[in-house]
Amino acid sequence: MGERAVIEVADTGMGMSAPEQERLFERFYRTESSSTQATPGTGLGLWITKTIVEAHGGGIRVDSATGQGTTFRIELPLAKAPAVPGLAA
Repeated sequence: MGERAVIEVADTGMGMSAPEQERLFERFYRTESSSTQATPGTGLGLWITKTIVEAHGGGIRVDSATGQGTTFRIELPLAKAPAVPGLAA
């Protein structure tokens, strides 16, 4: 079992419904609330984030409930430092 770095970002904002969460990492997807409130954006940020995280062998997930905020969790594998000749491990 390898070690992993974990990054969590949470807010206490408006949250998202389960159907919104299912599509959240799709390219160009924007939640209904962000569209109706004229929040700027292209819907690419989370898709790009997921692509980069997965390219490094990690994963990203979201936990949210309408009216209760949202938490994003990113997990990335830690690389072992290369051995340096002459240094004890």
